[in-house]
Amino acid sequence: MAAFSAACVTFLPSYDETIFEHLEAVNDSIDKINVAVSKVYTSPPAFAMVQVYYVDALANVTAAIDVSRGREQYLRVRASGRPAQIITRALENCENALNSQMTAHRKSNLNRETLAVFATKDACDIAKIMEGRLGG
Repeated sequence: MAAFSAACVTFLPSYDETIFEHLEAVNDSIDKINVAVSKVYTSPPAFAMVQVYYVDALANVTAAIDVSRGREQYLRVRASGRPAQIITRALENCENALNSQMTAHRKSNLNRETLAVFATKDACDIAKIMEGRLGG
């Protein structure tokens, strides 16, 4: 039974704490943007007021992608290479959603309803969940 369990593990890439920590930071930044935009007692913030959160989120997702691409490259000829590639694509989807939301916010203020269109939080949560599941 132990041999069978050990064989199954080789089909998944190893959990990477660095990727997960970067994704936690991304989600924290997205939460700060969403809270600022969702405040009903004030007008939605101009882009400049939350720009620092976008920059932080993009820096962290880029760092996570870099680590994930390295893992993907290392595992490319192994059975765990395909799952590693899927996680990298999920991270890239997070980055694309974040960039789209940031571009739209730069052009005009966002509100609760317009945030839902981008589903940035959901896209980034998918990547975080995928990486977290590797950890156990």
